[in-house]
Amino acid sequence: MERFTKSSDTLPFFVSSGSPSRRGLSFFRWWRSLPRLQRSVATVALLLTFLTLSVAVISFNFTDIRVVKTDFEKVDKDDKLAAENEVVERPPSPVKEGESELPAVHAKGEEAPDVKPEAGQQEQLVKPKFLKFTGPENEKQRAVVGAFKHAWAGYKKYAWGKDQLRPISKSFQEWFGTGLTIVDSLDTMLIFGLNEEFAESKTWVENELSFDKNVYVSLFETTIRMLGGLLSAYHLSGERIFLDKATDLGLRLAGAFESPSPVPFSDVNLRSKQGKQPSWGGDSSLSEITSIQLEFRDLSRLTGNPIFERVAFNVSQHLHKLGCAEHDGLCPMFISPQTGQWKQGVGAITFGARSDSYYEYLLKQWLQTGKTID
Repeated sequence: MERFTKSSDTLPFFVSSGSPSRRGLSFFRWWRSLPRLQRSVATVALLLTFLTLSVAVISFNFTDIRVVKTDFEKVDKDDKLAAENEVVERPPSPVKEGESELPAVHAKGEEAPDVKPEAGQQEQLVKPKFLKFTGPENEKQRAVVGAFKHAWAGYKKYAWGKDQLRPISKSFQEWFGTGLTIVDSLDTMLIFGLNEEFAESKTWVENELSFDKNVYVSLFETTIRMLGGLLSAYHLSGERIFLDKATDLGLRLAGAFESPSPVPFSDVNLRSKQGKQPSWGGDSSLSEITSIQLEFRDLSRLTGNPIFERVAFNVSQHLHKLGCAEHDGLCPMFISPQTGQWKQGVGAITFGARSDSYYEYLLKQWLQTGKTID
């Protein structure tokens, strides 16, 4: 016992005593004291661990190199692409008073027609760009244009200048007496590239179309078909005759808004400009009074006369004040132009006929006004 207390050389290795060199010597002695099998297993385990760590480090470094190389290749590719498509930003040229900031050119680079406002009208800030269409470009488009030309040939032969063709009896039918098919097809002919048909129709509009007729027409149908057709033709062609005819028609249709309430009459006489309700009922339907705002607003913007937009948008404001809270914004089908209130006892809610386009025009009006009217 005394022999073990005199020197720490023989103490177990886990007892700390003496300098680091002495501790290392203790560990070596412990290692030599292990059986040969244990030492072999431990040596193999250490070698495997070392090899595994070495492989992991080498793989990680190789991946980094590959990623960096790929990134550099991508950057180099992007730089080349940017150089090819580089757009040099230049300060805007000074705009003289009365000139447009945008160049007044066609889609094909042709100068836009110089449409000057008449007395009392406001000149547009930017002259419109009148697009030029080249006609059908594939088999499907040619088939559609061919079907149109087939129908147009029948209309021209049996119903020219009339509202509608009756293809079976090869006769015609009048609705407004205003050449409805011609006016409603003007923009289609321009888009289809049917320049000869369009020129012939334009001549008819200029020389034959008259709204001085003692006939009651539907405010809604005449607005979306006749007024919309004329405005579309003007926007696509720049021909002043279409805007002049649209202005004449708009002034006549405005008589429908002279009702006891903000809700317009359903029908209006083109000559006397007096409005009335149709013989089949005394109420106006939701869609027919709320699907005219786009055309009337556009007419005001083109002519500088605010009356068209004012009377049409007044309808929208009135319905907004009435609200349709009982059905989470879904409105009844009929409303009275006499009282400006919803028809009592008839609470049909539908997205179908007589209501559908109300919801459609809510979005379109918001877009037309630059998303500014909520």
